Amino acid sequence: MPQKVTNSKVKALFVAFLPVLLLAVVCTWFYSPIIFMQRRIDWDAYALSYPTLLFLSDSFHSGIFPFLNPFTMSGDAFLGQCAAFAYHPLLVLAALLPQNWNLYYVFELLLLLTSFIGGVGAYFYLELLVNNKFAAFTGAAVFMTAAFIPLIGQPAVACAIASFPWLLICLEWLLSTPGKFAPVKIVVCSLMLGFSFISSYFGTFLYNLIFLVLYALFRIVELTRSGNPVPIYKICSSLGAVGVAAILLTAPYLLPGLENRSFLYKELSGDFISPDLRLRGMALPIKDVGNIVRGVEDVFHILVGSTRYTGKLAKWVFGVGYSFLLLYVGAFFLKNKPKIFWFFNLVALLSSIYVIGKHGFVYMLLYNYVPVLGNIRYPSFAFYILQFSLIACGTISLAWIISKFNPKRRYVPIAALALLVVADISFYTRRSGIFEKHVYLSTTPGELYALAMPDRVKSIAVDSPLRLTSKSVAYDFKNTRWIREKALFTHGYSTYDSPYYWYFKNMDFLKSVFSVPAKVMLAPVLKRIDYKTDNGYIEAMAGVVAAADKSGTALVSRIPEGFAQVKGSCAILKTQASPNLFKAGVSAKEGCFLALNDKFYPGWRVYVNGQQTELVKSNYLFKGVYLAPGENQVEFKFVPVSFYAGLLVSAITFMGLLLTLVFVKRVPVLAAKA
Repeated sequence: MPQKVTNSKVKALFVAFLPVLLLAVVCTWFYSPIIFMQRRIDWDAYALSYPTLLFLSDSFHSGIFPFLNPFTMSGDAFLGQCAAFAYHPLLVLAALLPQNWNLYYVFELLLLLTSFIGGVGAYFYLELLVNNKFAAFTGAAVFMTAAFIPLIGQPAVACAIASFPWLLICLEWLLSTPGKFAPVKIVVCSLMLGFSFISSYFGTFLYNLIFLVLYALFRIVELTRSGNPVPIYKICSSLGAVGVAAILLTAPYLLPGLENRSFLYKELSGDFISPDLRLRGMALPIKDVGNIVRGVEDVFHILVGSTRYTGKLAKWVFGVGYSFLLLYVGAFFLKNKPKIFWFFNLVALLSSIYVIGKHGFVYMLLYNYVPVLGNIRYPSFAFYILQFSLIACGTISLAWIISKFNPKRRYVPIAALALLVVADISFYTRRSGIFEKHVYLSTTPGELYALAMPDRVKSIAVDSPLRLTSKSVAYDFKNTRWIREKALFTHGYSTYDSPYYWYFKNMDFLKSVFSVPAKVMLAPVLKRIDYKTDNGYIEAMAGVVAAADKSGTALVSRIPEGFAQVKGSCAILKTQASPNLFKAGVSAKEGCFLALNDKFYPGWRVYVNGQQTELVKSNYLFKGVYLAPGENQVEFKFVPVSFYAGLLVSAITFMGLLLTLVFVKRVPVLAAKA
């Protein structure tokens, strides 16, 4: 008898975890080219996130653990997200490994592990909703494969940051309604989380405000309709969670100086849409719509809500994709209609394969008859939203399951959420990317040939923060390669023989970080060529600054009365740099202007001999300071207000979770005494 009981338990356990094993097989099969090093992951993960991993590895092995830095919601809005991805708890493990290991291969495997974990979580969540193992498995397989790229680079970090305020909402929901988990709540929360991702990545925070208001109304109506007296702490916790989430989500856009957008987009007159034309589907002008769908591929793009299309489409056309997304998410909750769920999964899978396949996957599959991961760069927009809706709702589901099967230990999911909050603090205190971008640089094979020339001076592009990532049909950025600084590459290495990028570790960047221009002139007022993007502004200044740069002239925002720069009047004696601090010792025979060839962000301050001095914008993008004659110790520090705001919010949140944990633990004891 005991043997039969044991066998039945083993069999039940095997049946329960069989879908997980099958997902592991699918993951291994689909990503086998990466696992067996036939294909490497590139683009954001390699060009932007991996350099930060190298920087972390160097820091860790030098005894420095730079997790807490004053870069929260300000600074480089684009590069900061990509760089912060290296702070993912799994990826930090790669930085701790010996440096003689193949770190990028470990980096790739960990990315695949996150994809597999997401697929497993999606399976359990979908199985809970649709009550059909096969339907849940198909959905999880689609989620794990077609939604792979959102796990890489800045989308992942943007979503992790966007999810943080909603975790507060989830926690409040769990505490206010213990033991109840109606499907309508899952629908509401799933859609809200999905739209919160749209608003965070695409810059439209109005979606967040709308859904926060709807959520607050939903909670108040739900509490008042319960028929029982509503404890004041529940109402306070509901409205408080909504308020804190609203502050977290809107502060970067509403408070001046907290977000790079307030600096780069200050002339956009309230345009909260992404400045990248390729991602601005909902903000495209209605023109040239003679043929709405110019090719078959557009049909698939629209079905999955993708903004990667071939022609210029009207705004309302994208509503088709969003409607499909809403129906798709809604299909999760039709427990007795698994065929409908299969249908949406099939359409999404075929559409995503086609969309992704235009960039390599389908062609490789047809030619080689095996799953070869091609140059997958453009996943469907729908899966971006779907992925993080599932992850967040899966968190709620997990908490609910734990509380349902072990109601006396409801603090377990709360403690787990508290750990998540602590882990997410690393995202809120992410690094600015300033120091890393000076040290770790990527290059293409053509540029590599130029770098190999003797005494070749390499010009570093301001690519990532200003979206000058490559040459495109609309813009040609070859004339802006000189913008940030000029550095001689005497030390460099490649991470592996990649056809896309090589990485160089520039050990001599400090030689050109500080400079004393031969001449100082007032910067001419420039007008934006295209008010819908920041690229036009960069192009407008490129020609002006390029000419000044050749003559050693700095274009500044202000010149003191009677000031005249004299060539050779200043000598830079000693320089020092760290992620958020630049120091220089300068000996000045006469008054002079010291330029720091690093981007000008709100939050930077300059101190001369311990006294705060005016920070002057130089060459539109950089910064500098006027120095008096004599010996000067100059310090440029990056200490934005958002650093203290972020720490305060994190501290309040963490303390609130601890107090909640204590309160929940004491409630049964107090009830028993009563």
